[in-house]
Amino acid sequence: MVSCVLRSISMFIALLSLTSCYKKQIEITCIKIDKSSLASSFTHAPDPRQSNPPVGEQLLISLNLDPEIDITKCRAVLSLIYHNLETQNVEYTLNKPKENWSFFLLGEKYQRYQGLLAYKLEVFFNDRCVALYQHPMWFEKIQAL
Repeated sequence: MVSCVLRSISMFIALLSLTSCYKKQIEITCIKIDKSSLASSFTHAPDPRQSNPPVGEQLLISLNLDPEIDITKCRAVLSLIYHNLETQNVEYTLNKPKENWSFFLLGEKYQRYQGLLAYKLEVFFNDRCVALYQHPMWFEKIQAL
C-alpha cells in the first residue's frame, strides 16, 4: 500500500517536471569584437586584419516563437540605448518562428556611440507584444520637456 502511494507520488512528480519545462522565446548574447575575436589570433595564421582589427560589439539574437503563430503578422523591434545615451530602434520582419540574426556595432559607429549600454527586443503580433527580452540595465529614457 505504502509503496503504491510512493510510486504514484513519484510518477506525479516526474510528470510535473516534464510538463513544466519552459523554453525561452528570446535569447540575446552580447559579444565584444576585437583582435581576440579574429580566427587568426588562435591559429597564428597570417591575417592583414591583425594590424587593424575590427572593434565593436555584436548582439546574437535567437528567436523561438510558438510555431502556431501566424508569422506573417509579426515584427520584431530591437531598441538600443548607447553609452552616450542616444537611442535607436531597428525593426525586423520575421520569416520563421525560429530565427537567428546579428546586430553589429563596429568601427566608427562604435566609437561615436561608445558601445551598447542596454537593449530590449519586442515581438509584436497584430501590434500586441507577445514576446519580450530586456537587458538587465534596460530603462525607459525620460524625454526632456
